[in-house]
Amino acid sequence: MWYVVTKNYKGVMILEDNKHKRKRMSKEEKEQWNKLYFYVHDVIMGYDEKTALDRYFVLRLKGLKEGKFIANNKTKLYGEYTFQEILATFIYCKSEIVKGLTFNDFKDNQHKINYIMFLVELQLNMIRERIRNKAKEEKQIEQIEVAEQSKVKYVNKKDKKKKKQNKLLEGIE
Repeated sequence: MWYVVTKNYKGVMILEDNKHKRKRMSKEEKEQWNKLYFYVHDVIMGYDEKTALDRYFVLRLKGLKEGKFIANNKTKLYGEYTFQEILATFIYCKSEIVKGLTFNDFKDNQHKINYIMFLVELQLNMIRERIRNKAKEEKQIEQIEVAEQSKVKYVNKKDKKKKKQNKLLEGIE
């Protein structure tokens, strides 16, 4: 880990580590983010195309990616999840979320968002482990298939001779 010395707006020197530096999203991350955003927008919240997700909800989703309560640069990272893992957790928790939204009355939209995120956070680590276990199993299956393809068939020479003799004897009869 390395540190960068910068000055803030007052001219005070600040040490920043490269670990907590803000990164730009790659194309793959942007695609995953869009899938997550539109799933939450359309399926979970049931908004139409003209309505956008609340800024608070977007910050909560981005904060969840970093293991935080809400996305900000003032707190350190507590974990790192992919948007794909978060989306899988939303899909897994959909029935609980929908049931909770229909039977509970919320004071305001922020309480509704906090309730949804609470349900998702409870299951996030379990879903992450399932995804990792699935990837490990697929890798093991791939290795087994490669190993089976590279095996050489063993042919017993005695069996081969017997088959030749049987073929010769069949012709005599």
